[in-house]
Amino acid sequence: MTTHQQERPKRSNWSRQHSALEEGLPTSLAQWWASLFEATGRLSPTQRRLLADQQPRGWQDDAVCAQVDPEAWFPPKSVPATPQVFDTCGVCPVRRACLAAALSRYEYGVWAGTTEADRKQLQHQLHAGVPVSEVLDTGLGTDPVAAPVRQGAGPVGRPRDAA
Repeated sequence: MTTHQQERPKRSNWSRQHSALEEGLPTSLAQWWASLFEATGRLSPTQRRLLADQQPRGWQDDAVCAQVDPEAWFPPKSVPATPQVFDTCGVCPVRRACLAAALSRYEYGVWAGTTEADRKQLQHQLHAGVPVSEVLDTGLGTDPVAAPVRQGAGPVGRPRDAA
């Protein structure tokens, strides 16, 4: 053993995780669950109920994405979803239920034509007390007053055509 190795104090798993928590780095499944709770735990019981009311039983059966390759909706973190995903979501009859489901729990990938970043901004609006119906309208691009969540986007989650 080198002198350097002998001088370094041993760190327990807890202290490594604690250190990573202080730095904001995910270290375990438990930490992921904690971030999930934090993201959804701030919703009031009324908000949770209103989001649940937007999700009729079996809504997933009517989702357009249920008939196509699901991998397109869950690209790797560094790769954006293809425009076809947003086009498919744009014609889906259950977009509102899909967005309500994604906002009521932390979901990865594209849901209702929104990205995780889009939904994070929508969740901030919910946490700020904006009514659920307005947040859903904003997220779906159906609120004529609200600006799109993501700068440079048409309806939330869908890039503008480059024309």
